[in-house]
Amino acid sequence: MRLRAVILSLVSSFALSLAGGCGFLDYSSAADAPSAPASATAATAANAATPVADIAETAAPRTPPAVVTSNRGSTSAPAEAAATPGPVGQIGSAWTLSFSDEFIAGTLDTGKWSDQIWYGDRNADGTRNYDFSNGALRIWPALNRSGQFFDRTFHTDGRFQQRYGYFEARMKLPRGRGPWPAFWLLGRHDGQAPYRPEIDIMEAYPGGGYETGWGTPDLRPTTYGVSFHTDRGSEATRTSAGPFKVSHPDLSAGFNVYGFKWEPGGRMTWYLNGVEQGSTVFPGLDSQPMAVYLDLWFGSASGTPNLSETPTGPSNSFEIDYVRVWR
Repeated sequence: MRLRAVILSLVSSFALSLAGGCGFLDYSSAADAPSAPASATAATAANAATPVADIAETAAPRTPPAVVTSNRGSTSAPAEAAATPGPVGQIGSAWTLSFSDEFIAGTLDTGKWSDQIWYGDRNADGTRNYDFSNGALRIWPALNRSGQFFDRTFHTDGRFQQRYGYFEARMKLPRGRGPWPAFWLLGRHDGQAPYRPEIDIMEAYPGGGYETGWGTPDLRPTTYGVSFHTDRGSEATRTSAGPFKVSHPDLSAGFNVYGFKWEPGGRMTWYLNGVEQGSTVFPGLDSQPMAVYLDLWFGSASGTPNLSETPTGPSNSFEIDYVRVWR
């Protein structure tokens, strides 16, 4: 996710107009791929259409991709999900829990998480903008000692990494200009590969507002993005796709469950409240296990934070009720 910010050149782009789901690139079958990137329009469903998703690749694949769309309609959790063990909406007996943090201890479990990212949380200067309350991790917009908004990141790099499985978090998003909350996966930082594989399960830009399709006129998030980026050793050979947009009523009004299933062979499927939102195949992401990242950054499509449009303090937190991983 955060490495997505350094994508410098776009050699091709096209758009999908979708209803209730995401558009994804499928690299699984060269025989089915057209001779050039294609665009497709899903039939309009009864629910509101997802805003147009802009898809960009930093390097064209050897065989141009086919387009796979998914229109799953509802994003409401299945009624039986609460009684089902394992990931929401999945068959519980098919999964074994490999990592979890319910955030009930009241302190950061440093055996699972670090709050120090290797390239630094910009401008943090020791100012704390998170706590644990009512069994949730809360991260909120705040000013440092110099009066600047600053980023906060939690990750499991060096503590927990996994290749394949199901990754899930129950979260409530902040509102306002600037907040850029995210739940994502990244290949282990070893100082060797500058472009490591990355999968974005959820990244939101409420400050983009209504005009950009990311939120409401009063800057509440109603859409989030998912994307992926491969590790090919250099910017010239790296492939990225997304963000693909998923829409849902005010994501800052309450908690929702964001899920992601990663299978051998490169099959990736994104879920909201147990309902599939889209799926794609890209074997290039199978290179290594990935760590879990949670963060609240500022900028990008969410805009520049400011005191008049960016509510500060715990009442406008990015709240994470739990993070769970199964294999």
